[in-house]
Amino acid sequence: MKGEKHAAHVLLFLAGAFLASYLAWWRTSGYHISLSTIESLRIVTLTGVAYLMLCWPYKNWSANSETVQTHRAMGRTEWSLLAVFVALACAFVPYKGLILDDTLLTTWHHWAAYIGPAELMREGVYPLHDIPAQYGFGPTSLIALSCGVLDCWSGFYWLNVVFTIAFFTALAYATLILSRQSSLPASVALLICISICAFGWTMYPPSLLSPVATPSTSGMRFLPATLMMCFLVHTALCKPNDPTVRSIRIPGHLFWIFGLLWSPEAAVHTTFMWGPFFVWSSVFYGPHPRSARVFFNQVALLVAILLATLTGFVFVFWLLSGEVPLWRMYTASLRNPPGALPVDYMASIWFALGCFGLWFIALWAMRNEEATDGSALASWIAMLFAIVTFTYFLGRSHSNNILNLLPYFAILLVAIRTMQTAWAVQQLAAVLLAALIGWSGIFGWGYYQNARDTAGYFAHQGTALTTLMSYQNPDNVAQFMKLQSLEAEEILEQQQNDLREALDYIRDVRGEPAEIFDAHMLIEAQSGFGPWSGIHPVSTAYFATSQERQQYLRNALARLDRAGWIVISDTFALTSIVDDYATVYEQTEKLVFGTYAAIRYSPTLDPVVQ
Repeated sequence: MKGEKHAAHVLLFLAGAFLASYLAWWRTSGYHISLSTIESLRIVTLTGVAYLMLCWPYKNWSANSETVQTHRAMGRTEWSLLAVFVALACAFVPYKGLILDDTLLTTWHHWAAYIGPAELMREGVYPLHDIPAQYGFGPTSLIALSCGVLDCWSGFYWLNVVFTIAFFTALAYATLILSRQSSLPASVALLICISICAFGWTMYPPSLLSPVATPSTSGMRFLPATLMMCFLVHTALCKPNDPTVRSIRIPGHLFWIFGLLWSPEAAVHTTFMWGPFFVWSSVFYGPHPRSARVFFNQVALLVAILLATLTGFVFVFWLLSGEVPLWRMYTASLRNPPGALPVDYMASIWFALGCFGLWFIALWAMRNEEATDGSALASWIAMLFAIVTFTYFLGRSHSNNILNLLPYFAILLVAIRTMQTAWAVQQLAAVLLAALIGWSGIFGWGYYQNARDTAGYFAHQGTALTTLMSYQNPDNVAQFMKLQSLEAEEILEQQQNDLREALDYIRDVRGEPAEIFDAHMLIEAQSGFGPWSGIHPVSTAYFATSQERQQYLRNALARLDRAGWIVISDTFALTSIVDDYATVYEQTEKLVFGTYAAIRYSPTLDPVVQ
């Protein structure tokens, strides 16, 4: 019997390792995966050690040897573990040396899409009425407020740090409370796993970036959904028989309202988590269980709260701006997803489908059992969390974007591992969690090693971001060339010199603002001028239709009434954008600076906001 269990462990380990191998999309080619012997041994060793930790016998190690409390919050030891890991995150996340030395270009590109609309907002162009807010009204307005305290780039940096740490804290809390009856080694392994998911798998594993380099893969986008999940899991496990009392309802509605106001994505995420949970708990645990009247009453209440929230937001928006938000601006990013691609069915999609399938198998295996500890309800919440965040992949369907969602699949696997289901299902979930640790053995740590060797931890901590995210910085030519082949370096250096010459002329000689249109899609952090057009940066309108871009330009022209320049590369793919500007503005001048053309536009008569 013991030998059979050992054999089952081996078979489950191999099955989980095989499924997890699909995550390493950058190492796969068809049916083959490229790994050296050392890398293979590293993956197997890390996965094996993590799996042994996760298989450590369950015991109530935080209850001071008292009987297991099925419905309890975390104990002192769990809180201590959480404090240690959050403290490590607080030390790691704000590290500027990595941002500015090796990953500057990537960070600059991703931050520009957040900061550009906030700069327009400060100039009097209203997001959701004049231009879309690609990442939501919440982030845009917070960044605009931070611009008044610090410069926009430093303000966004600190907002990004705070939201990233809050995001990780919520994930770590949910992990610990889901596994609250696990052994100490297992809990440590789970926290390591969720840390690697939050700060490794989401940060482009082939060449790991800074945790704040891509805010769209962490708290700035997913914090509302993560907080909702955390709250619902806590409710399911700590108050499984009374989830409808007022003390539970009010926080749930507040988390939902936060999501509604934050962004369109957060609104979808939180609605499809709170709505089903609220209605279900009211119908099955209320004073009149399984009543159709209760069902329709609760649905009506949710609709009333939704309408009241939207009405209140529109009213406050109108008081502050004299305008009302427009539905077509609110849904612009949903209509024009920025990266829909054919799905690669030989890559990480199989890990996601495997996690979904494992949850259904877990439910089937416990169909004749009655879970009394809230674990089945918690797993249902974790499944909703994984499903709603999976919508991110639908609009950005590159295999790497599945990796950006691994924190949410990890929460689902933790929930499956703690369900009162079949032993084999629990162990397979444990293998997959261990594999998330094991496959970190082939991450590209080069940027971190270089930052460690050349910059030191506290490098650039006092450096103003605006001085580095600027074409006026002569060192940026080298930054732009880091990922280029030797053959491309000479061409790229010439392009960057041409661009700097054009920007220097426009700024120093003509004293006017400029927008930059090339493959990097950046904005100048030290221009000395505010934005002059409604496309700032071009990444916020790249996937819009030509008619929509003209509308953004026309609306911003009516607010700003400014002349300015576009500096466009001769290799920029979106050539139709020149026609969009020519439709709205009057072209008054065109100069050529090698591989870049600088075109000046001045306002036409009678611009009208549409």
